[in-house]
Amino acid sequence: MMAWQGGISINGVGHTTVSYNKNDWTGVSNVNFGEDGATTIKLIASSTNGCKINIMIDKPDGKQIGTVKITENDDFEEFSGEVNVSGTHNLF
Repeated sequence: MMAWQGGISINGVGHTTVSYNKNDWTGVSNVNFGEDGATTIKLIASSTNGCKINIMIDKPDGKQIGTVKITENDDFEEFSGEVNVSGTHNLF
């Protein structure tokens, strides 16, 4: 569940969409990646122009652990990127 946000626009109740612009962010608290860690992150996203989402831990400008490239598309699709993280962290 989203714990923090900066600059985003939230639309809808139940089926909710979140709109982002450059430098907007959301945070999820206490994500447990386990002792063995995670190597992949999956997002469901749509983008009219395509974009790159940087995955950070501990704070919005914290350590970058990966990137997910979202290609231009008209409908929500699943995208994945490589990450390298273990333990419990806040995720941005």
